[in-house]
Amino acid sequence: MAHCIGFFCVLLFGLTHGSGPTNDAIEVVWSEGFKSKKSAQGTQMIGADEQRLYVVRDEPGRDGRYLLDVFNRNSMVRETERVIYLPEIPGHRVSFDRIVMLGQRLLLIVNGFDAGDTMVRSYGVHLGNDGMPQDIPVLLAEASARKRGATAFGYEISRDGSLMLVYPGNPSERKVTERFSYRVVDANLETLWDKNLDLPQSAELLEIGSYRLDSRGRLYIMSGVLSPDKTLRGAERQRSERNYVVICFDAEAGRIKEFDVAVDGKWVVASSFDLDENDNPVVGGFYSNDRYFSIAGTFFLRINADSLTVEATGMKPFGKALVSAFNRNERGGQSQEMEDLYFDHFLVRPDGGAVFVAEQYEVQQRWRTDITTGRQEILYYYHYGDLLVVDVAPDGNINWTVRVPKEQVSINDRGMFSSYALMTDGDAVHLLFNDHPENVGLLASNPTGVAKPLNSLKRSTAALVTLNRAGEIERKNLFKNNDSEVILRPKIALSTRQGEVFLYAQYRKSYRFGRLAL
Repeated sequence: MAHCIGFFCVLLFGLTHGSGPTNDAIEVVWSEGFKSKKSAQGTQMIGADEQRLYVVRDEPGRDGRYLLDVFNRNSMVRETERVIYLPEIPGHRVSFDRIVMLGQRLLLIVNGFDAGDTMVRSYGVHLGNDGMPQDIPVLLAEASARKRGATAFGYEISRDGSLMLVYPGNPSERKVTERFSYRVVDANLETLWDKNLDLPQSAELLEIGSYRLDSRGRLYIMSGVLSPDKTLRGAERQRSERNYVVICFDAEAGRIKEFDVAVDGKWVVASSFDLDENDNPVVGGFYSNDRYFSIAGTFFLRINADSLTVEATGMKPFGKALVSAFNRNERGGQSQEMEDLYFDHFLVRPDGGAVFVAEQYEVQQRWRTDITTGRQEILYYYHYGDLLVVDVAPDGNINWTVRVPKEQVSINDRGMFSSYALMTDGDAVHLLFNDHPENVGLLASNPTGVAKPLNSLKRSTAALVTLNRAGEIERKNLFKNNDSEVILRPKIALSTRQGEVFLYAQYRKSYRFGRLAL
């Protein structure tokens, strides 16, 4: 069991190369095709400004290096490809950490280790489109290098992109007596505030899950708190032992407050949060009736950032038909809860409501024996199944819960081409994933039926599933992967608030980028 923690249409979808849309159809504008030195390349789309898309690529090997690609946002023509040069910091061994967009500028973050590797320091320096540091590195944080290496620090950009939080990367390794150090800097790397906080829960019981930072520099932390009940043994230990909390810290007002994320009489087994347009924390997730890692319903709450009070709540159990559809392979089909669902996308709507998506996921191991040599090997089957989409109104009412059929199975690839991308253009929610080409016709009359398994990537299509505000499903084949000579990798997609998504597609050593305007 996995632990819970993303019709055939007459309108044709154009496939263009290096040119913008020419009609009213939704089109993918592709870059030219590129070749890499090795098939195992790391790629990350950093972000986009009004004119350009920024991409970082990792070329591994003995001469491994990081490259910065800059694309024209509209035409997807690559303007530059540059090696990223790390700054020299006297007395330190410098390593690449990441690049982020802060205040519409590229910020290179590196780790500097002293001569004995006893201390690690985080530095930030603005980066030009030529890959060169533009000024002197600024010290952001420092810590003991004990067993943490490059994961010593984490970073969170505020919703409006103007501020950045620097936080301890592995707080669970710290002693109970240690405090947690947080710093917030602006786009010029000037410090807005720098505090050592005593969080409300003991570090022994605290498992920090995620951070959010608002436009005023107020900090929000969501954590799962381990149950202090140490008497549980055996099978009981497999049950949920976390109580989710949201911790709010206002440095300007000097106050800190904790909220329990609780559903009366239920066990919260998966929860996430984000900030709405007014910087209010919005929380959503799933609960179980029996404390095990299956889910029986969904919940929602919103906290007023100024008064620090809960102003909207809601919960709703799943209907029997929905549970039965997700558990269709279960013998007997009598389960009242759904299993193997991962909560991986949480989207706050402009009106203060929310959409969240969970995906069925499972890894199976099978042994294969070579009849000639007798040698055995393990095959790992990666199953990415149906999607659960939940829509919540601003007042906390759960509008609807919908199952989107999907069946992707691959072997020994960690699901590289599986899963989905999520994007929105206001009222509608869009899901993009690789699919069997016949599913559009198969599910036209029954949008919540059983999807045909994706069994050939070369013959696959990129399917676009759209859910309107009523939860009605429309399914279309966006393009054939074979036409672009590469295969969509949905997990690397980058969605923007302008109603578009940047795509990445790869096959062996070939790759290209695309832009889909919704």
